[in-house]
Amino acid sequence: MACNCCRLKSWRAVPGLLLLLVTVLVPREPLYAGKPDPQAITLNDVIAAFEKRETIAATVELRWDVTVHYEAGAVMSVEAARQMRMRGKAEETGIPAAPVTVSYPSELTLKNDSTKYATQTLRVEPMRTTISLVPYSSSFDGSQSKSLMGSTPKPRGSLLAERRNTDVDIPALMPLMLYYRPIAAPYATLNRKALKVVDKSVKIDGRPCVCVDDGRIRLYLDTEFALIPLAFQLRRRDGGLLLDGLIEYAPHAVLALAPKRFEVKRYGRESITNPVETIRGELTQTRVGGPLPAGTFDLKFAPGTDVYDQRTKKMLRVNPDGSQERIR
Repeated sequence: MACNCCRLKSWRAVPGLLLLLVTVLVPREPLYAGKPDPQAITLNDVIAAFEKRETIAATVELRWDVTVHYEAGAVMSVEAARQMRMRGKAEETGIPAAPVTVSYPSELTLKNDSTKYATQTLRVEPMRTTISLVPYSSSFDGSQSKSLMGSTPKPRGSLLAERRNTDVDIPALMPLMLYYRPIAAPYATLNRKALKVVDKSVKIDGRPCVCVDDGRIRLYLDTEFALIPLAFQLRRRDGGLLLDGLIEYAPHAVLALAPKRFEVKRYGRESITNPVETIRGELTQTRVGGPLPAGTFDLKFAPGTDVYDQRTKKMLRVNPDGSQERIR
């Protein structure tokens, strides 16, 4: 049987949007059949497909490798640097001063509404107009949201006011969240109340799709494979294109098809033909179901960590015995 993975094919115009298309090599019989006639699909069918996938993947552990390419000025534009009165060359070149590509591993664990995310994040060095990577983790255990950046000797932690992991909204996670948690609270990747079926006649390189839109995200769902998302766009408040993404799939024992690769392009306000940032991910592990170790979602702050409590507006330091003292 031929490979079931989706593969990047080409750019093609869609009215008012730029759509990244994928090719799907179809097996003789669909692994994950949906309704054969896209015109028969309703919003209730879409919601039911989302909820079914969220139930099956109530517990999921993901690992993947990330490669991110930044164009010059992608992290901070010249205009932003001037507004912030950055010293050095940032006001002339933006940050980074020249294109740069970075790679690193990432992990995401979901169990119902609990989340843990481990990755790398950027440290901006304005004087040298460069960026570097530092370890970063965030978690939500059902009651407390935390984040931790850096490592010894100066790690920085935060206790967040929100009762959710706010990192689930970032571009690097959107392809995965649109598949694993499209409508479930507290993630709300899509606005369920605003979601509408806007086109039942879309074809992505020959694949029949139904298009849904919540006023912010436009999502293209494969009608022959249980409405799995193939491509999406995120728009700015002014209607301009911000993100354009695709998701590729491979067979999976539990889910039938699960994300294997994804790509997200981020655009500046000046152009929707030349992205300022391109994120590519390739999954190395997709584990669905099964028990998780105790404390999986409890992000620990090591002694010496400075922790800012957004709820009380206090800066704390973790002592060797695990207690915390206020430092300002």
